[in-house]
Amino acid sequence: MKIMALGGAGQEGSRTVRDLVASPMVESVVIGDINIDAGNRLKQEIDSGKLSTLQVDATVNAELVSAFKNIDVVVSFVGPYYRFGLPILKAAIEAGCNYVDICDDAEPTVEMLKLHDQAKTAGVVAVIGCGVSPGTLNVLARDAANRLDHVEDLHFRWNVSSTDVEGDISESAAVEHAIHMVDGDVTQFLDGEWKKVPAMSGSERVHFPVLGDCEAYYLGHPEPVTIPRYIKGLRNVTQKGGVLGLDEVLRAFRELGLTSDEPLQLKGGAVRPSEVAVALLGRMPEPDPAELPPAISELMLIATGTRAEQPVRMTYVMSGRMGPLTGIPASVAAQMIGDGQISQKGVFAPEGCLDPEVFLAELAKRGIEVKRTEEAA
Repeated sequence: MKIMALGGAGQEGSRTVRDLVASPMVESVVIGDINIDAGNRLKQEIDSGKLSTLQVDATVNAELVSAFKNIDVVVSFVGPYYRFGLPILKAAIEAGCNYVDICDDAEPTVEMLKLHDQAKTAGVVAVIGCGVSPGTLNVLARDAANRLDHVEDLHFRWNVSSTDVEGDISESAAVEHAIHMVDGDVTQFLDGEWKKVPAMSGSERVHFPVLGDCEAYYLGHPEPVTIPRYIKGLRNVTQKGGVLGLDEVLRAFRELGLTSDEPLQLKGGAVRPSEVAVALLGRMPEPDPAELPPAISELMLIATGTRAEQPVRMTYVMSGRMGPLTGIPASVAAQMIGDGQISQKGVFAPEGCLDPEVFLAELAKRGIEVKRTEEAA
């Protein structure tokens, strides 16, 4: 199979590229990136005959469609997804190219799912939001549903350390996403209905194995948006997270209106407040290394339901660096598509098309372990 990693020279994409190159199923990998120098550096660093590079501007539809021709699967890492997710998926469908991304914004997720019939007609398999959150966490939700007679509540909790971001913060799409997900009101699935709640509300303390007790609050993410569409009979699907070391800064940005993406007219011209927030983060003074949290992220799913009419509580936990935790699941999904393991055509969230046993076994082969415990609720 021939796979393109669009934006593949970045933090997550580079992990996907390395995993794809190591797979005997993958014949060739194209690093498609507007920063062709970064793509070429990664190609030289990996030093594999499977690799080639192509300069692609993701803002130009014709370039995308041309680049996707004769590609079996494109994996997109071009973020933030609230800006780039929908147009890149449309280009993949137009090109008749199968598609995977790590879209972690709720709004484009809804719009991308609306392209299901169009993708189905084009014979395209598209799996959106297949990193770690969303992605592996969604697959764990499906795993929980498979293990229970009835699953009632799914509570996602995670914390990403502020030190678990590689490269320049002011140029990081992940940082743009962090600011976007705490803006305005966000969607949660509460008491059987999708409802809006203020971002950063509902704060609670969550204990993680390595990071310890951390703050987690409501934020904008796709899991509460997609999972009730595929797993029926749910009462609650909630998503709370935090960024250890930046929670108070994000809260201050939100209160000052700096998380908004709506242009603000100034004397020198219009500017998006969220862009100002990203630039300010890049200018923050370097903290004392002794005060920095460990460079690790931890994610958890608490699922409650019944088996044989008895209440059951299942907890899934995973820890690691965001680069491999996000990039490797996208690689696994792309290879499953390329290998014909997903026969359905259309646009899906991970819980709608990925076999948990197969998917989680592939992650385990690559050193990503999920710990599951079970107890009577």
